[in-house]
Amino acid sequence: MNDIGTLYWPYLAALAVTLMIVYRARRQHRIPAVGDANGSNLLEALKEGSQRYPETCFQIATKDIPTVIVPLKCLSTIAYAPEEKLSLGREVYERLMGRYTKMVKSDHLAEFVRAGLMKNAGKSVALLQEEAERTVSSQIGRCPDWKSLALFPTMIKLVSLHISRSFIQSPLSRNQEWIDLTLDYAISTVTVAGKMSNTPWALRPFKGIFLPETAEMSRQFKRATALLRPTLEARLQQKGEVPNDLMQWIINNYPDNKDDMILHTRLQLEAVQAATYNLAFQLVHFFYDLLAHPEYLQPLRDEIMSVSESCNGQWTPAALSSLRKCDSFLKESQRLNPIGIVSVSRFALSPFRLPDGNTVPAGVSVSAPSMMVNLDESLWTDPTSFDGSRFEKLRTIKGNEQKFQYASTSASELNWGYGTHACPGRHYASNQIKLMIVSLLSRYEFQFDHAEMKKTGILERPPNMVDGVRIMPNPLAMVMVRSLGNATEVLVVGGGPAGSYAAAALAREGVDTVLLEADVFPRYHIGESMLPSIRHFLRFIDLDSKFDSYGFVNKNGAAFKLNSKPEAYTDFLAAGGPGSHAWNVVRSEADHLMFKHAGENGAQVFDGVKVNSIEFEQIDEMTVEPSLAELGRPVSATWSCKATSEKGSIAFEYLVDATGRAGLVSTKYMKNRRYNQGLKNVASWGYWTNAGSYGVGTPREGDPYFEAIEDGSGWVWLIPLHNGTTSIGVVMNQETATAKKRETGSTTKDLYLNTIQNTPGIWQLLDKAELQSDLKSASDWSYNASSYASPYLRIVGDAGCFIDPFFSSGVHLALASGLSAALTIRAAQRGDCKEQAAVSWHSKKVAEGYTRFLLVVMSALKQISDREKPVLTDFDEDSFNRAFDFFRPIIQGTADVDKNLTQAEIAQTIEFCMQAFQTASSEEQDAVMTKVAAINSQNGTEGALKELHASLSADERRTLTTIQARQIIRSEDQMNIDNFTIDVIDGMVPRLERRSLGLARFVPKTQTSSEDGLRATLGLPEKQKSIFSY
Repeated sequence: MNDIGTLYWPYLAALAVTLMIVYRARRQHRIPAVGDANGSNLLEALKEGSQRYPETCFQIATKDIPTVIVPLKCLSTIAYAPEEKLSLGREVYERLMGRYTKMVKSDHLAEFVRAGLMKNAGKSVALLQEEAERTVSSQIGRCPDWKSLALFPTMIKLVSLHISRSFIQSPLSRNQEWIDLTLDYAISTVTVAGKMSNTPWALRPFKGIFLPETAEMSRQFKRATALLRPTLEARLQQKGEVPNDLMQWIINNYPDNKDDMILHTRLQLEAVQAATYNLAFQLVHFFYDLLAHPEYLQPLRDEIMSVSESCNGQWTPAALSSLRKCDSFLKESQRLNPIGIVSVSRFALSPFRLPDGNTVPAGVSVSAPSMMVNLDESLWTDPTSFDGSRFEKLRTIKGNEQKFQYASTSASELNWGYGTHACPGRHYASNQIKLMIVSLLSRYEFQFDHAEMKKTGILERPPNMVDGVRIMPNPLAMVMVRSLGNATEVLVVGGGPAGSYAAAALAREGVDTVLLEADVFPRYHIGESMLPSIRHFLRFIDLDSKFDSYGFVNKNGAAFKLNSKPEAYTDFLAAGGPGSHAWNVVRSEADHLMFKHAGENGAQVFDGVKVNSIEFEQIDEMTVEPSLAELGRPVSATWSCKATSEKGSIAFEYLVDATGRAGLVSTKYMKNRRYNQGLKNVASWGYWTNAGSYGVGTPREGDPYFEAIEDGSGWVWLIPLHNGTTSIGVVMNQETATAKKRETGSTTKDLYLNTIQNTPGIWQLLDKAELQSDLKSASDWSYNASSYASPYLRIVGDAGCFIDPFFSSGVHLALASGLSAALTIRAAQRGDCKEQAAVSWHSKKVAEGYTRFLLVVMSALKQISDREKPVLTDFDEDSFNRAFDFFRPIIQGTADVDKNLTQAEIAQTIEFCMQAFQTASSEEQDAVMTKVAAINSQNGTEGALKELHASLSADERRTLTTIQARQIIRSEDQMNIDNFTIDVIDGMVPRLERRSLGLARFVPKTQTSSEDGLRATLGLPEKQKSIFSY
């Protein structure tokens, strides 16, 4: 017993002396304490103290060491205090119980981050990108269906794997045992620190000897040393270029410690511990906030794809800093969910006097109330609400461009610390976390797993957990994850107007739809002039109001000057009434609106993802026509993502090809594209500033103006845009353009400018104008195809057919075909008809729309080339403008929205169209009509038709076709979409009812009028009431 007393009495005496010193020191400083003495709710204590003592210090009862909170006026004093007085290193050592967790007492790690990682930021980002892509792919992998995922442990695993290679660039960084050891060691460290901090300090030396976790840490450390040793030994023998990692930094900068195995192991373990959890917590918070505010998802993904395109998928520090939306969202998430309620924490090594008159005694921690700063109403508008764009908006203010970034520090931004010891790796961490977000959002869709969360009582955004001064995300919340484009009902390839419209229409019907676009929005496209019919298609998917409010130039009509006669004008307002205007649009912006709208309506939309090939499987010829069975049924597509270099495949039930003029299916698989030899043109265009406007001072001001080139070789457009520029283009026969350049030795730009100067109506509007853009050129060859559909496949927009843009038909035809694709897919899915019938309906509908515009475009171009010949003037009409009335329903797109014009009527003009608008003289017309009248008076209608077709010569049939074509293109402009529901194709009409989109059988009326009877005899459908429902 005496032996035991002899052994311990020196320790007990020292303990008594220490207690007296501490007691006296604590009595000497009179800093008020707030909150529970047990430190059970430090966040509430912080709030209370900040309110009671806004200008002076107060103390909160942390479990391990006393913590003094300083007012902001003292912030700079502690932030820039010398390390030998207020120490950050000692603060970390004491908080993590470094005596018992064996922490390294050195600045090696901080020096490596400052001088090692950050001085090689470019190489580091390249490494991080490679590692992010590999890590995400290997740890989450492909998820064909929604899969429940515990986000908290998943992010910890991802971050540890991702960051490990920055510290040791060797195969060991990907060794699963090493990764598990580094994570387990960090957990053991925190566990030991926590248990020791809850132990009275006088008993800690005894408890440290017997604590099981201490023994576990020792075992883990020994195993980590054994795993690391071969790598260090190999590195020490390595010649030539060596990696820029933590191991090499120690070898290069501390040669006396280069083979210190214990030091290398501790630094590797502490590096992973320091980086992993803080970054993983921030990632978890990011996704919790994103899923709680899903309206930010698509803008974030759009920004990622856009910046990735600009850097060709090779991320750099500059490219990552361009992710301003992502940066703002991250900073706002960090503002409301920091890693702790205090920051700028320092340990007083000696008594330290503060500007408020208080003296902090040695052995006390001093911190700033960062959480209170984050919620300060004098600094932030509505500080308790989440605003993911808060800091992006602040950076638009002059002088703030480089402020308020995720990695910024200031007296109002304390989450990365402040002053001398602000986190040295914050910029590196910012790059790392953004690359992880890029990889995750480029590969997966996320949503909360509400079913699993309800089991733990979590209904909305998972609440944070506060332990002492530390904040961590809720570890119990579950999310659902699904891979980008693995399987879907309908795959739409191409995000232009046709594809976006089809995707939106299908998604609104509840169809699982994926939309993939190869380019990154906003992407350039020509075709800025819209038709008034566009409004009615947009209204069907609730998009018209966005176009109205966006700021595009209103287009009340369009003027066309084809020869020496006065220009013809098609007046949208006269035809459709107030509000019937169209728009002149910047296509990069208009197309982006449509693409985003598809996503907002439920489609999964991804830009920067290119479809490379389509896989087909054989179809039983017994189920479809042999001609349709040859291609087979499309079942999957391969894709590649430029931003991540990832490749994959997606399975689907239906494919919509909206790949534009590239025409993936028509050119690569069907091989059925046919070029119109009479419409091989070339277009050149540019954007001018200070151009004049057609119709100044009239309702026509700002409308597009189209004028024929004087020699009849083509035409010129002038379209004012809302961004202050005017689009001016020249369309010319390709052979003529080539010949002109050869004869004059001119360039394309020379020919462009010379043509404009010799087009009087255009040139007079360019008196003070300047060409401010590079000249763009493209072949302008019109084409169509033998069919636009096959089983489980629909082709839409320019992917199927393209026509000279003289009457701005492109977007109209795109939306009409997109709607047709959606309704025929739904018709087959709903059982309205068999797939073979739906295929036929869509193909005929697309051909019909193309033929209508081909009719008037060829007529107009014929008039341009023949100049004064009366192509568009009836011989009994004096006014060219009156003759032009015949074409207004087509020009305005109302042939697709006018219930008085039907498919069967339009079909009668196909032969006339292919005759290239040969004219018929008045004598020829009179002769044919006299013959028709004579035959009709002698026979009934049915007999007259048979005799008429048998008796007419080829010339007489051509003349009759001309007469019929003139009759069916009328100026009866009902400005609505009803005509889309009137077209009877194969005995079916569209059913444009939301949530019931499809086809319906055409049912004739039981009682017929004389007109109905005549229409039936002629094979035309009856007029019927529109069944369209907005």
